[in-house]
Amino acid sequence: MPVEQSAGIVRGASPLALRPLLQREHIVVDWRGPALGWLQPPQATVTIMIGLRGTLGTTDGAPLPQAWIGGLGGDCAAVEMSGEFSALDVQLTPLGARRLLGLPLHEIAGQVAPLEEILGQAAARTLSAVHDLPPWRDRLNLLDAFLLTQMQDAPRPSPTVMRAWSRLQETSGRIRIGQLARELGCSRRLLETQFKDDVGLAPKTVARLLRFASVRRHIDHDRHRWADIAYDHGYCDQAHLNRDFRDLAGTTPTEFCRQTQTVEATAAKTRDAAILDIP
Repeated sequence: MPVEQSAGIVRGASPLALRPLLQREHIVVDWRGPALGWLQPPQATVTIMIGLRGTLGTTDGAPLPQAWIGGLGGDCAAVEMSGEFSALDVQLTPLGARRLLGLPLHEIAGQVAPLEEILGQAAARTLSAVHDLPPWRDRLNLLDAFLLTQMQDAPRPSPTVMRAWSRLQETSGRIRIGQLARELGCSRRLLETQFKDDVGLAPKTVARLLRFASVRRHIDHDRHRWADIAYDHGYCDQAHLNRDFRDLAGTTPTEFCRQTQTVEATAAKTRDAAILDIP
């Protein structure tokens, strides 16, 4: 696996067979700086995190498992990362997770579970081997080999859900679910039932997450034109956008941008302190 290095982060180019299942390439975080805390909005992805050093937890003091999988959910989470933290971060599309995990995704919706509880002894053996291999490249290769094995004979999502997911992504969640069902030639109830199995949440909830993710990408470039941003993303008005920020980010749009800038500034100041052991 080719590995691209930047300060504090490694991005690995995954095998071609895996890429359609991934939301993005794997990331290795190797953070050596002050402890960080932030509010993490929910995303339309399934996360696998394999911790190697330090802790990641919630602000109520509860540490997350060393290796865990998080299903889709609709609530923001207050996250704390220790001053020294290393982990492999895998982001799967919901349909990719459906194939790799082999279980209905509503069973892990809104939950964080130890990875070995979901994937069994094969996952436990892989985690042990990952810890025994110091070079990042070897760890990423081992992880990819495990994921490729999980793909074998895995159930495929329903064609209806695959088309629905594609349309939701194309429209950044702005298509109405009734219209989506009509386009697919199925009832709204059937779509919702199959969607919960293959994605984990109802299509309306997932559409909301995708639209909010589109807003977050947009405000990286323009953080102040809230009324225009609301209009551009299909919200009724700015008050509607503000409600989504309160529900999904736990704060107002302006305060969310301020918190994001604070975390980014802290990371920028300490970036040079991060050391990666890539041979």
